[in-house]
Order: sequence, then C-alpha cells, then structure tokens
Amino acid sequence: VTTRHARCVFRVKVSAGQRQGSLFAPIHWSGENSSLGRTGDLVAPFNDPFSGQPEAKATPAAIAPADFALRGFVLSRRTLNLPEGSWWTRIAVRDGFGYVFAANSDTTIWQDTIRNAAVTGAEWIEYADATSSVYRACTLHNGRLDLCLFAGPAASMPDWDHLQALFAAPALDDVERRHLLSGKATDQAANAGPLVCACFGVGINTIRKAIASGAATSVEEIGKALRAGTNCGSCIPEMKKLLAQTVLEGQGHDRLAHTA
Repeated sequence: VTTRHARCVFRVKVSAGQRQGSLFAPIHWSGENSSLGRTGDLVAPFNDPFSGQPEAKATPAAIAPADFALRGFVLSRRTLNLPEGSWWTRIAVRDGFGYVFAANSDTTIWQDTIRNAAVTGAEWIEYADATSSVYRACTLHNGRLDLCLFAGPAASMPDWDHLQALFAAPALDDVERRHLLSGKATDQAANAGPLVCACFGVGINTIRKAIASGAATSVEEIGKALRAGTNCGSCIPEMKKLLAQTVLEGQGHDRLAHTA
C-alpha cells in the first residue's frame, strides 16, 4: 500500500464487505508488531478541525502485489531481531511470541537467526533441504519447546496451529518430538484456517469450532475463550458474521431434520 507519505506491506484479505475502490487496514499496527506496517504513516498529516481525527478516509492510496520467494514463521520464548529487509508481523502467543515472515533471501540467513537466538545447552531438531529452499528447526530446553522456525517456498507453508499448542505444553512426549518438523499434527487436529484475529493468531476454523460447540455464543464469549477480539477489536465485525452464519446453518440443519 503506497501513499504520498509512506509505503506499507500487509497480508491481503479479500472481503465482499469491503467498499469498492477503498481499502482498510487496522490503525493499531506499529513498528512494535510489524516491520512494514505502520498504518498511521500512510495518512495525510491533516486533522479535522472539530474532531481532531486524522484524514485517513480521504488519503488517496495505491495497492500492488508484493511478491516474496520465501515464507515462514517463528515461535520463541523471547523477542527476536529478524533479518534486515525481511517482512514480518509479531503475534502474541501463549508464553511467548509468534512471528510470520516473508523474504527474498535464501534459508542460510534464517539458519543463522535461530542459532543466534537459541539458549545455551538447548536440544536441537533440524532439517535442511537447500535444493528445495526448505529449512525447519526446533530447540527444546528442559524438555519444553523453546524455539521453532519454519522457512520454505511461499506456496508450501504448513499451518502452525498445532505447533502453537505444542509450544504452550509444559513438555513433549516422544511421538510429539518425532513429528515436530513434519508440519502435521499427530492427532489430526483441525487446521486453524485463515487468520481472523491477527493480534492473537486465532483462525476462522478455531472460532467456528468454539461457536458450534456452544462454548461461545457471543463476541464476548469468543474473547473469553480464545482472546480473539480483545485487543484492537478490528476482527469483531467478522466474528459477528461468523456467529450469524452459524445460527443460519443450525436453522437449516433443523429444517432438514424436521423434513426427514
């Protein structure tokens, strides 16, 4: 996204609810949680004389694809300094920090990144395929997953939902250790799906599952159960749509059952 004042790079989400000819980006992104996501820098430096609000909706902007050859993610107990020139966003995860990144560098620089971040005496599990530009590594400290980095071609990144669950666990058993670098859950857990809440890394399938189970029947209950929508709040409208869709789907199933 480019304006006369700045340039930012965001992950695209296509929505039928977005007004044609306009775009939306959360204003809460800053240099603390994104390398190229300071939304406020895009806005013209003029304020409404009455409300004091910035001229966000009147700032002309252009959008264009930003192509990256490499994509990946990191889970860490500590904040990290990622390679210069890479695009990244930082997400709060349980007991640590999650990073989603993209770059046009090879995997070597990411191997250096995790080696510099690992604690002394950590146990290493590592896989590298230079031909396919794939690198995956995890470190364990005192039996617990301490650091995890997956990097590979942009079109083939695995889901990280189950790795977040392992990251939050107090210890890993032998089966979980053997499957760490596979990118697949050992229990065939459902994929979290596309992100709805970027602040806490909550996917659409996770929210749908909570709604369908009856554990969350309102936006407030979703927030209590999953933390989604409890930070910047920009995902609340989408969660309201998911709640409404689930109600309609439930009514449809009831009608089919009654007809049968």
